[in-house]
This record gives sequence, structure tokens and C-alpha cells, in this order.
Amino acid sequence: MNKRLGRVLGSDLLKITSRDIALTKALRREAFLALRQINILIVVMFPSLLLAIMEPLALASIPFIVRFLGTLAYTAAMIVFSNNVSTFICAKLAPFGVALLFDAMIGLFLGNVIFSAIILQVIPDVYVAEFGALRTYLTAVSALTILSWAAAYVYLSTVEEKFLAVINAAGYDLSVIPKFRAEQYDQLQPLLPHAIRGDIRIIEAQDKYIQISTKLGAHTLPLALTSAIERMDPSKGMRVHRSLWLSWTEMDRLVYENGNPRVIATDGAIWPVSRAHAPQLKRALVDRAAANTETST
Repeated sequence: MNKRLGRVLGSDLLKITSRDIALTKALRREAFLALRQINILIVVMFPSLLLAIMEPLALASIPFIVRFLGTLAYTAAMIVFSNNVSTFICAKLAPFGVALLFDAMIGLFLGNVIFSAIILQVIPDVYVAEFGALRTYLTAVSALTILSWAAAYVYLSTVEEKFLAVINAAGYDLSVIPKFRAEQYDQLQPLLPHAIRGDIRIIEAQDKYIQISTKLGAHTLPLALTSAIERMDPSKGMRVHRSLWLSWTEMDRLVYENGNPRVIATDGAIWPVSRAHAPQLKRALVDRAAANTETST
């Protein structure tokens, strides 16, 4: 743990790699998709509507609709800027074991502070002279935006799985990242017979069905593999083939047979790996092995 903390505070944190950029873009895409939810849009619009109704003295001469739309545009621009900062912070800190919620809130705070400072500096002096409370007004917008986004990021309880899936797809070890959601991620357990419920080892696609194997047995369900994986905790394993998901505890090492990637299971079984998933799987296994070695030392 001390070594990991040292890397966070050391040169690794200051380097911006192509992997960081790719992960940031993927997280940003998920974050913006989440903004389409009506409840999130309401939270975003709330500070704009509130401040427009308050009618600050400095802007009393400006029509209500102009105040509202202007504040909304300012808030929207701040959110876009802060979203970029927060997803970058998530991409940099989460792989080192820092909780996504903490990453996001730090990023949003920094984004709001930086954006507000830029806006306050570029406002022409003539407007500041005419509207003496304008700076205070914009500062209030910033403060309320931070508060609204602090509340809005409670929705991380529904988006966190997607963020973790993106981080997992980038080949990082999810086991080091503290979870924001308190409840169990594995939503497949209630669909299994009580007699075989437990840690899922293997999920195999079989036409329109899947076979789920645990240490206590196997069961067939009428689900698509993709749908089943979405109900799983992404830190538990990964999809290694279009028809196969394996838990990390099931996998030992990656090998190649006649140029075709294969994963050797801990029980000696050999499973196919698609060429598209092989690089990600290789990185993940190496990272997990390194993490285990670090923990043991």
C-alpha cells in the first residue's frame, strides 16, 4: 500500500500517457450520457432558476428570461469544463486505489474553481463597474453549482458500475478501488437456485441461453451473455471471448497455441480467448500478479 501511495504522489501522477487520455475520453462519454437522465438535468437547471428568481440587484434591469438563460449557459459551460477535469482525475487516481466518488468530487471542485477564476478575469471592467455585484453573483453561481453537483454525484451509485467497466476494459485492476455502492453488485445470484449460489466462476453463452457455473454447480438461464455481464461486479472478472466470461480466480495465465490466445485455468482447463480481448487480458493478469506480489511483500 505504501508503494502504491508513493506512486500516486510521485512521478506517475504527473505523467500524462496515451492510456490516461483514452481512459479519460471513455469515462467522459459515460458521464455525459448520464446527463441525459431527467433528474440530473433538473439538478443542473436548479441553480440557474433559483438565481434568476432571486433577482440580484446588480442585474435587476435585465429581463428574467435573459438572466435564466445566461445563468444556464454559464452553468452548462462550467459543467462541461468540470466534467472534463473530474473524469481526468478519475482516470489518474482510480487505478491507484482512490475511490471514484472522491476522485469525482475533487475533480468537480477543481474544475469549478478554475473555470470561475477564468470567467471572473475575462469579464470586461466596464461591466464590473456598471454591475458592482456581478462578481459576487458569479461566485454564488459557482457555489451553487458545486453544491448541485455534489448532490448530483449521488447518481454515481447508478453510474459507478459503468465507470468501473470502462476502467476494467482499460486493463486496470479494479480490486484496489473502493466501491461507492454499499449493496452487492452481483445481481445474478437471485436468479440462481439456492443450492448453487456463490461466487460465479464461469459464464458460457449457449445460443439464447447462458450457463452459469459456481463452485457448487451450474445453472442455465435465458439471458444474453452481455446482459448477464452487466449484472456482474466488473471487478470480479472479464469477458475473454464473445461466448465466455471468466472470474479472475479462475484464470492462471495466458498462453498462445499456434498463434491463438488461450487462458489456462487454475484447475488446468484451457479456455479460448479472442484476439481482441487478449491484450487487455494480458495487461490485467500482469497487473494483478504485480499487485499480489506487492501485497505479499
